[in-house]
Amino acid sequence: PTGSSGSGATNMAGISVSLSGSTLSVHGGGFASSAKVTITLGNMTSGEVLGSTDADDNGAFTVDFALDNPPAGVHGVTAMGTGGGAASNAFVVGASSGSSGAVAGDVVR
Repeated sequence: PTGSSGSGATNMAGISVSLSGSTLSVHGGGFASSAKVTITLGNMTSGEVLGSTDADDNGAFTVDFALDNPPAGVHGVTAMGTGGGAASNAFVVGASSGSSGAVAGDVVR
């Protein structure tokens, strides 16, 4: 979809996640300029905080985390920024092959 500009327009935060070996990469955009973004494995209320990073002047960030042997299944990742902006996405760890990949995510307001 195309964005709108002008009075009342808001940025919509979003993240993408991928797992390569034991490295989880989280890329985000649409957060407030220079916001501190906290990354959680799971949801913000009951998940494990992986760490935080600062968004750049455009509200974007990229950060990597080491994950040791995540169990098979779908794992959610949530990013919450100061000054507003939150987004979630997920990655999948395969049961037998140890394969992994990203799945479609949801934007959270």
